[in-house]
Amino acid sequence: MEVKSVSKGKFQEAGIKPGFVIVKINNQAIRSTDDIESVFDAAINTSDQFKVLNIAGIYPNGKVTYYAINLAD
Repeated sequence: MEVKSVSKGKFQEAGIKPGFVIVKINNQAIRSTDDIESVFDAAINTSDQFKVLNIAGIYPNGKVTYYAINLAD
């Protein structure tokens, strides 16, 4: 899933930029917005004290990049 734009918030603070293609979140393959919503809901509703999205993806220039976004704050 390609990031088309980034609003103010945790994704922008992490440094995610438009054009980034999300391949996996929390080790789950991402193929649709439904996949993203499902992984996000699971992360936010976990009883674990660490509510984190570990995002793996690639930019158009071929650079593979990883982000960790803390949802607990």
